[in-house]
Amino acid sequence: MNLSKTVLALFLAVFSVVLNSAEFKVDRYGQAVGLEFPDKITSDAELKADVDAHNVYYTSFTIPERTYYGGLPGSKEKYNLTRTGFFHLEKIEELDGRVMLVDPEGNLYFHLGVCSMMPGNEFTTVKGREELYEWLPTADSDFRQARWAKAASFYLANWIRKYGSYDEVKWQKTIVERLRRLGFNGYGEFSQIFPGNDKLGFAYTKCLEHYWKKGFSITAGRSIDPFDPQNAVLLEKEFASRVKSYFNDPGLIGFYTENEVFYHEVMPQMLKRSDAFSAKQEFARKMQEYYKNNIAIFNKEWNISLAGFDRIATTALEAKTPEAKKALAFFEEFYWDTYFRLVSTTLKKVDPDHLYLGERIHTNQLHNDLVNRIMGKYCDVFSANYYTEHYDPEMIQKLANLTGRPIILSEWNYGCREQGLPGVVNVADQKERAKRFRLYAEQSAADRNVIGTQWFCLIDEALTGRGFNDYNGERLNTGLFNICDRPYKELCNAAAESNSRVYDLIEKKVSIDESIVKEKGK
Repeated sequence: MNLSKTVLALFLAVFSVVLNSAEFKVDRYGQAVGLEFPDKITSDAELKADVDAHNVYYTSFTIPERTYYGGLPGSKEKYNLTRTGFFHLEKIEELDGRVMLVDPEGNLYFHLGVCSMMPGNEFTTVKGREELYEWLPTADSDFRQARWAKAASFYLANWIRKYGSYDEVKWQKTIVERLRRLGFNGYGEFSQIFPGNDKLGFAYTKCLEHYWKKGFSITAGRSIDPFDPQNAVLLEKEFASRVKSYFNDPGLIGFYTENEVFYHEVMPQMLKRSDAFSAKQEFARKMQEYYKNNIAIFNKEWNISLAGFDRIATTALEAKTPEAKKALAFFEEFYWDTYFRLVSTTLKKVDPDHLYLGERIHTNQLHNDLVNRIMGKYCDVFSANYYTEHYDPEMIQKLANLTGRPIILSEWNYGCREQGLPGVVNVADQKERAKRFRLYAEQSAADRNVIGTQWFCLIDEALTGRGFNDYNGERLNTGLFNICDRPYKELCNAAAESNSRVYDLIEKKVSIDESIVKEKGK
């Protein structure tokens, strides 16, 4: 997940002032010094006492009646669904023709995932600013698993204090058990799948982002040049290497091939280049076609003076006039069609059994109709990271109509500043956070266009920013659990309530809870 550049820059600037003030420090548990909030940890004894208290809390939830993968029991026979051994899509006439995921055993499945289900996202860079922290784990102590070279995880340190040690497989089993009791049935994106998950029945997705780093020629940003023949060779080799370990895994729903690309920046950046790369050469050929070989008209509409179309590839350009922008849109249609056809056909060639889930579009790309329409031609499922104050069924319907695909809402959340961290979408308090969860979750389940959601994410980000972003990392209230592994109980209670209603909402046995519908109008 990424905040918009403007919002993130503003937040980090303000936060840096606070961070560097003499009054701001981080306590030994990763919490803000001087900020009081409910359930703030003050001693190791409190963490150890949480073992029994949390066992009581999580076991108080009854696991909804579900199939092995979290699907709807009896739905295979009820809707005459097909067992293929892999997740796939089927149109269910009895549900008004709604297209749904079907699990490997042939049961109707609505994906309820949680992103970043692993310790790691909450690591924070500490080297060079050690004075901010009351205490830090060291690599030569019992807390060595909570310390990387330049970064530390207060979450892992607190887990070790709480349980005495950290074992990744035991951790995974514990977290999956918690989430299953809260009604979730799978991992969201950016989760590490530890050994033994194939025995847990928790489905997952896999993002192949950054595949292009190994020798690919790039048009701009994270878009490989779809016209470079060498890229096609590299892409098949890279995809084959990355997906080979998933070939026979029934627990994998499918692949995303990128995350939060700013598609609207690719064409302007491509035009500025003057190094005659493949995409720019193809642009020159398409302009010659578009302008019917009349360079004079091209020059007039692009406010430039070129001797011939062959000079376009080595000339920096900018589409300023309405006519030039129209000509660029002509090429852009061709560009993205070539790009998504290449990515999709290559992925399906190396792994025909798993779904292609598109590219997890950023919230600010929801209205990029051209790219979204073309992506929909080539993916099985359209995926949108949809952060919003209020869920908008009309916008989701527009996306479904445009793409022709069912939709996974691949990131969403709400946060509040109670523990010193803002949210992507801020609400007043944890009580309001819970209400917003219910409204979004139930509206998406009832929406005939949606086949799943992925909440971002399991654990709050660190107070001083997540480590892989170095000193300017995101620091957001995203978690179901805070940095001390304490659940946000209002939120977790709401998740359990709404997740238990998902299949009843899909089958129209119940309606969205009227009490939360009324909250939308507040």
